[in-house]
Amino acid sequence: MAGNRSYCGVAVEREAVYGIAELAEEAGVPENTARRYVRLFDEFFGARQFGRTRRYPREAAALLAQIAGFYRQGLGTEEVFARLHGEVGRHLEGAVVAAGREIGPSLAERCEVLARDQALVRSTVAILWREYKRWRAVPGGYEALGAGLEEVRRELAEARVAQAGAEERLGELAAEVQALRREKAELELRFERRLDELADVVGPSDELLSLPLVFKSEKGEFLGVSDKARKHFSLKDFLGLIEARGVSERSLSLSWKRGAKGGWQLGLREYPGQPERERRHVIELKARRTPKGNQVACLERLHFGGQDMPVFFFYELFKQFGKGLAGEGGR
Repeated sequence: MAGNRSYCGVAVEREAVYGIAELAEEAGVPENTARRYVRLFDEFFGARQFGRTRRYPREAAALLAQIAGFYRQGLGTEEVFARLHGEVGRHLEGAVVAAGREIGPSLAERCEVLARDQALVRSTVAILWREYKRWRAVPGGYEALGAGLEEVRRELAEARVAQAGAEERLGELAAEVQALRREKAELELRFERRLDELADVVGPSDELLSLPLVFKSEKGEFLGVSDKARKHFSLKDFLGLIEARGVSERSLSLSWKRGAKGGWQLGLREYPGQPERERRHVIELKARRTPKGNQVACLERLHFGGQDMPVFFFYELFKQFGKGLAGEGGR
């Protein structure tokens, strides 16, 4: 089949049309590749519909070969489209200008302007047609994209609200943790104070009371007293002597208090409640281990009547303890 096509009054012969397989063979391009190129750049091939088949002019083979060459050069689809569009515009402009020059100078100038206008219109129409085909290829694509964008925005807003709520809750939890830590520290302090108060009331343990009572000499020796049966004079024996001498007659009262570094203070008040006669004494005791590994209750300090007693006083005091222990053994 043959036909003619004119550009601004210039006749351009159109030869017989071909199918896609013939077109691919003429251009030296595989049929599958030819079909893909024709689909991508359909607006440039000038296809004609004959029933249920499409036919292409002979010059379409050269166009197909040119597109294949562009791809071999490494151009992308958008770059190939721009190249083809530019060449079509230049072809139209050249044809219009040439026709105008044959008619006359003044008309040639008008044809140049018309050719530029036609090239601009064709460029615009080609771009719009390409975008329209893309839109038609995905029905509802733009609407779906807009809806998806709104959904993403909504989810982002919800995520920000949730994050703000989580941060607020995290701050509240941190404040609660700090309050609980302060409360725990206060309870521990109150518990320790209460234990100290109870300890002051109860006094030393039976284990400490049962230890031998000793003092430390100037040479660093631990000295105490014992009887022939190797019974040691203990802290409990010492308290028994004190109680026997005054507590029963209400002329002497005892009180315990925890001392420094795990020691104990024994307070003695003579004639309690009688200011004109009352006297106060303090005995400091501490559990120690001797060089031989024995556990003892060491008399560290004796504050009697407002002054500390020297070491020789301890010697005399423990002599009295020894005599008392010997007397009990004699009985």
